[in-house]
Amino acid sequence: MTPSHLAFTRVTADGATPARWMLLLHGVFGTGGNLRTLARRVAERCPRWGFVLPDLRGHGRSIGLPAPHSLATAAADLVALEAALGHPVHGLAGHSFGGKVALERLTLPAPALEVFTLLDSMPGARPERMVEDQAGRILSFLESVPWPLPSRARFLELVLAEGVGKPIAEWLAMNVRARSGGRSPEGVDLHLDLPAIRSMLGDYFSSDRWSLLDPPPAGVRTLIVVGGRSTVVREEDRARFAELADRSASMEARSMEARSMEVSVLERAGHWLHVDDLEGLVGLLVRQLDAGPV
Repeated sequence: MTPSHLAFTRVTADGATPARWMLLLHGVFGTGGNLRTLARRVAERCPRWGFVLPDLRGHGRSIGLPAPHSLATAAADLVALEAALGHPVHGLAGHSFGGKVALERLTLPAPALEVFTLLDSMPGARPERMVEDQAGRILSFLESVPWPLPSRARFLELVLAEGVGKPIAEWLAMNVRARSGGRSPEGVDLHLDLPAIRSMLGDYFSSDRWSLLDPPPAGVRTLIVVGGRSTVVREEDRARFAELADRSASMEARSMEARSMEVSVLERAGHWLHVDDLEGLVGLLVRQLDAGPV
């Protein structure tokens, strides 16, 4: 059955009835479940906030949404999901590819946000990375695999043979599941829509969305988090983030239109902020959410 909107889960503190909700977006090849621990830890410390963790189109349980597949349609999915939730969304955060989907959501007519967060995501265009980046190489590898495979173990053998590290290989294998259909399905299939992901990933690398942060969104508390050991956000990108944050602080000091931006670097973390420095990231998000609207 073709889904009518993105599949999602909600995360709240035990017994809490949140007054505010944030959409938390995963990266390419992931699912909303990848960020469940992060959402739970933040909710425990900030129970007035709840989190909605969607599977972006082409991923997890959101396979089968109609083409075209682009950042624009991925962002439109978010607006449709917000309308279907039954409660407003006040915050939006995205990791890596999900961060650029979140930026694209800012271009669409939708209710205003109070907080916006980019988690080690590049706003600019780097089309050469479609070939050079690990995500592009992994996509080409997944497209070359002769699906179905006999087992998940065989998939792990193949991906490790490609030189992918064991943690990433095991994370990718979460998308490998027993074939559905029939009484005794044989083998395993990949639960990702690779043509959709190729289209969206090409859009991710080729699109430039710096203008959505220069200046930062008015009336929104914007947080940029970068991994100190990340290779996704370049030094020149970090410098530009810092310049934008300084400029927004200067505007606020002069009592101009409030455009808040903070840039924080988690020095111990690489690209996978929520894995490499979970406690540091939780602390930054709690501080952002507790600060309230601009």
